[in-house]
Amino acid sequence: MINSYIVDEKTKKFRIFRDDKPPTFKPTKSPLHKHEYSEVHLVSTGYLKCTVEGTVYILRDGDTLLIPSGAYHSTDSDDISRVHFSFQVGLEASKIVKRHFPKEFIADLFSRLASGDNSIGTLSYICTELAGTTHYKIENTYDYKYVIGNFFDKRYHEKIGIKDLAAVLHLSKMQTQRLVKKHTGMTFGENLRKYRIKVAEYLMSNSKLTNEEIARSVGYSSYSGFWKARSKDGK
Repeated sequence: MINSYIVDEKTKKFRIFRDDKPPTFKPTKSPLHKHEYSEVHLVSTGYLKCTVEGTVYILRDGDTLLIPSGAYHSTDSDDISRVHFSFQVGLEASKIVKRHFPKEFIADLFSRLASGDNSIGTLSYICTELAGTTHYKIENTYDYKYVIGNFFDKRYHEKIGIKDLAAVLHLSKMQTQRLVKKHTGMTFGENLRKYRIKVAEYLMSNSKLTNEEIARSVGYSSYSGFWKARSKDGK
């Protein structure tokens, strides 16, 4: 389950979304995607390449990067020793912000996260430093809408079904389908098609990939499959 920590900064509020399980910090390569919320990336050891709307940012020991909501981005690194962590935050950001913190500060944070400490106080501090805000207090809640959206954000290019999301939510397939419909107004299949088509259309306008390559990169086995799915939306 995902913990949604509400941070009340004077009269404003923002949320930090954290899985209630300790992170593994495994080096991963993410596909092109975007989020409903802003995202913060932190690197404790090694380096990470973040490509945001076509611009490349290299993060090294102690670097952090705030990516505004709605910005298409991906991450990659051939550094197998890289220790990297990211989380989403309901913090309004109009621009990308990169900032360096002492390496020891980030290493201590990662150590506490790995031990099961949610470290929300430290994560809130990092967020407010990146965004330029200060005073805050914290309360804990849960957010199914975030979990559902994040699932499609990260896995739209895979061969997935309702059972995979049900496993994440620890619910039955029927309960999961009801939650998806409640929070998105669409079925699982309609959401999956929407996410795939949005990314494909972005790539059509911002890459040199062929239509066949784009179709396969977003989860279709052929361009004809993608064309049929896109036709359902009247495209």
